Amino acid sequence: TGTTLNSQYYSGTAPNITIDLSNQGITDLTGLDTITTPAPTDVAALNLSNNSLGSNGALPDNIFANWTTLKALNLSNNSLGQNEQVSEALFANNTILLTLNLSNNSLGNIGALPANLFANNVLLRTLDLSQNRLGGLPSIPSNLFQNNTRLNNLNLSLRSEEHTSE
Repeated sequence: TGTTLNSQYYSGTAPNITIDLSNQGITDLTGLDTITTPAPTDVAALNLSNNSLGSNGALPDNIFANWTTLKALNLSNNSLGQNEQVSEALFANNTILLTLNLSNNSLGNIGALPANLFANNVLLRTLDLSQNRLGGLPSIPSNLFQNNTRLNNLNLSLRSEEHTSE
């Protein structure tokens, strides 16, 4: 059996449903893969911003595996990368993703981003990695964006404490 999400958290009709679970104090995504109403394949946008995801460890590799129709995913203002590195398989099944917001997390805190993190996201147009702990190479592998030929908006602005004064 599946889980039915309270209708206050989603809007729209299939296949363009938007789920907004921002500002809910979520610390892990246990159960996300059991949601059947709305069906993950009817969801075009998922907002999980302003929670504490990652504070209990890395997100599971396959947490977004069933969400194959996502076009927009907002994971900003969480704790991703704080304690463990994100998996290179995290967005592997989200092949039609157009917009991904990973801003204001702790990516790069543990080490370099996985080189294949965005390899399957070939349609990605907007990627926000700002306000993370990405101080350049080696935190950002030289081939990180090699498959993202449609990327036209990339934000890599740094946290203020990463700027050096001379």
